[in-house]
Amino acid sequence: MRTLLPVNLKVWPELLVDAALPWIERLNSTVDLLYVEELEQPRAKVKDPEVQAVIDAHLETARQEIVHALQAQLDRIPEAFRGGMVLDHGNPAAAIVRRSVDYDFVICGNDGRTGVSGLFGSMSESLVRGFRKPVLLLRVRPDR
Repeated sequence: MRTLLPVNLKVWPELLVDAALPWIERLNSTVDLLYVEELEQPRAKVKDPEVQAVIDAHLETARQEIVHALQAQLDRIPEAFRGGMVLDHGNPAAAIVRRSVDYDFVICGNDGRTGVSGLFGSMSESLVRGFRKPVLLLRVRPDR
């Protein structure tokens, strides 16, 4: 079995990995971590080659930092269940749904918002509506 675990590196990624581990072990599943970069790629809009080179250098540095942070999370997963990492860009919900077709199961973190933000614009709702595979939403946030 293959499981996709989308990770937001800015919002408690270690808590998500820790919360997902019992499920991954119970499913005896190999897990791949997915990171989706939301920013547009500015390079396509720049015509000056020197500016393009500077942008490319900064993008490569940022990509290496993302890969390093993802690897740190991947290393938290026992080797028997550890897959790889997948990098994508664009709308996170759309990218997660698009990437999920190659997996048997998807585990997503949910920060447990309430009120209007919990009802409208919720990524979890977008994901659940878009999936054609089993999905598990885990409420992940630090203890208060």
